[in-house]
Amino acid sequence: PFPLEAEEAVSSTQPLLVNEDASGDPINYCENTIAATRSAIASGANAIEIDLSISEDGVIFLWHDPNPWNILSLIR
Repeated sequence: PFPLEAEEAVSSTQPLLVNEDASGDPINYCENTIAATRSAIASGANAIEIDLSISEDGVIFLWHDPNPWNILSLIR
């Protein structure tokens, strides 16, 4: 169940299924999107790894690649 508090994750006897980059279905969903997060939850993940970046003006946003001009990231 979400949200999963850190204390619950550590003390749980159930296996912790971490879905990296919030993508339960990387073929159909781009990582770090709401759709990917929903897909990960639907596939049984009880924890999701996301990538956060911060802009020069202090805005926090989801972005996987440390280089925001990476052409492959922009295409996706």
